[in-house]
Amino acid sequence: MKWFLKGFIFSLILFLIFVFIFNVQKAQASWAFVAHRGSANNKTGGANISVSPTASIPSGAFLVIRAASDNLSAVNGDNNEHTSVTDSKGNTYAQFVEFTNASGAAGSGVTVSMWGSILTVGLGVADSVTVNFSGAVNSKVMALEEFSIGAGSTFSIAGTGTGSGSTNSPSALVSGLVSQEYLFLGQVGVEGPNGDAFTQDADYANNTSVGTTGGGAATNISSRWGSRITTLTGDTYNPTLGNARDWAAIIVAIKEIAPVITVGAIGSQTSAMTIGATNNYVGGAFTLIRNIGSTTVTSITISETGTVNANTNLANVKLFFETAVTNCSAESFSGAETQYGATSSFNSSAKASFTGSMTVATASVCVYVVLDVGSGASSGETIEIEITNPATEVIASAGSVTPATAVAISGTTTIQAAVLPPPPPPSAGGEASHVEPTNVIFQGQAYPQSKINVLVKGSTDEKFHNVAKIEELNILPNGTFNIKVASLIRDIYLFTLEAEDQNNQKSGIIAFSVDLIASDKITIRDIFFQPTIAFQKSIVADTDEINIFGYAAPSNIVELIINGVKIKEIQSDETGRYNFTKNASDVKIGTHAASVRQIDKTDRKSNFSFAKTFKISPLIIVKSDLNKDNIVNITDWSIFLFRWGSFEENIKSTIDLNNDGQINIIDFSLFLKAIKI
Repeated sequence: MKWFLKGFIFSLILFLIFVFIFNVQKAQASWAFVAHRGSANNKTGGANISVSPTASIPSGAFLVIRAASDNLSAVNGDNNEHTSVTDSKGNTYAQFVEFTNASGAAGSGVTVSMWGSILTVGLGVADSVTVNFSGAVNSKVMALEEFSIGAGSTFSIAGTGTGSGSTNSPSALVSGLVSQEYLFLGQVGVEGPNGDAFTQDADYANNTSVGTTGGGAATNISSRWGSRITTLTGDTYNPTLGNARDWAAIIVAIKEIAPVITVGAIGSQTSAMTIGATNNYVGGAFTLIRNIGSTTVTSITISETGTVNANTNLANVKLFFETAVTNCSAESFSGAETQYGATSSFNSSAKASFTGSMTVATASVCVYVVLDVGSGASSGETIEIEITNPATEVIASAGSVTPATAVAISGTTTIQAAVLPPPPPPSAGGEASHVEPTNVIFQGQAYPQSKINVLVKGSTDEKFHNVAKIEELNILPNGTFNIKVASLIRDIYLFTLEAEDQNNQKSGIIAFSVDLIASDKITIRDIFFQPTIAFQKSIVADTDEINIFGYAAPSNIVELIINGVKIKEIQSDETGRYNFTKNASDVKIGTHAASVRQIDKTDRKSNFSFAKTFKISPLIIVKSDLNKDNIVNITDWSIFLFRWGSFEENIKSTIDLNNDGQINIIDFSLFLKAIKI
């Protein structure tokens, strides 16, 4: 039985690898011919010709229009005889190339052109596409050819070539290209009937002959064409005609411009941070910009590479972002920017990951890093922030990210000990002046077994620092506290208090301005901390339950709001813990923000906590969605296989799907349960 199971698993792996490789090979070519979508021809004088598609053409398709007509000019060249292409849905078409073989006189030769568009609006069989001419022409023809192109991509013309003659060997050459994949399109317009014999260029496919018939050869126009997708620095389109005719030939090389986000960095890190200081802006910024269109960044991972132990001594890591008006060099961090995802922390590999929604387009997006320096940090340790591999650590909903090498904000931040303001100078005459002792007392309620962090900033301080001496710190079992800060010099201070529950979750910061110049003793009473808030899982399958928990004061009412709407009230227990559960199916798929406040028996209300975000996913096993695109498919399978074989623990640990600290057959089985092929 064991051998059978092993054989089955091995066969399944080989099958899935084959499917993956096959799909990758199919996807290597960005272009693909889909179908000929209809043609029209007539020998009736007029300044345009139209055709309706023979089948629906979806938005995002690359539609090529080829046209040929009696010439209006008496000289060879691009004479702008085919002036525009329009359709009934308002899509915009670009002309690739036009060329006329005048054969010495107007009406004696042929003019050809080729046009294209990535459809913004799809076309149905009731719609129409029209080629417009600079004047009335007799014989004319047009055809529609549908291609596919990479999602989100656009295109540009890398080169064109033209030719004309009166033989049976039409030819057009394009050269001088950079070696990369191109869609080559060739067309020959012939002053002759559609029934003439024609031999396609051996390297080209998709010949669909369209044109007029009847009467003498010189009264007809036909169009023959072909396409190929390959990597070359040039090519020649040279089919063979069954009869010597006047002809005009064109060739065009089209390259795909794929959507790419480029990650960079500007500015420099701040030179120093103080031990115990909170909400420190690291300095500088990461920059994200997309070459075309726009997409959504769904995940960012940053790394800390300095000497500080980021896992234990840096906390409450946040990302904030804004779209630059001109560029990120002209922007500066104010704290009013949008927070990206939830507050995070560095893991044992000194990486902090964030999931959220950030639109990145062709204007620079500036991303700022903010964090706390814990009391366990040592003076002289350093902080250095980077994105180690943007290609894999910045995930977008469409397109790719570059570079695959580290992008770091320049400079190094040195951690330093808090420094209290110096004592006042001696009075005149050399004797020290008498300074009365000053006290500040903070009284209020947090949570059972909580800790209170007190920071202070004097009028001459640049940053907050830990209070040097707390004379009394008394927190009762019910969370009631009395904190006495003594022996401060006379000054105007800004104090910040932050509560931390027994699970190390932190409240928001409460700030007080204290004037110890006007008074030598101040008591601030009735401080009422907002509850802490955390999720059992920040990404929840829509078949699972949302679990939101934290601490308030014992037996208080805790009010939950999601996306600004009150959802429920629940009473905290005697330990102060509260716990909300809700079916994820009751909440829309997507990202949501939750916050809480507490209400005591006297109807006193705290502020709301800062909002934390969670995500509802349609996936059964959310962690199986390794590239965060809301589907588990062959792409995630390739990532799973790569990480399964990795020797780097921080990479392999990301496929611990059952969170048991081991990577084994159970994780493999869970992934197979989640995958959709």
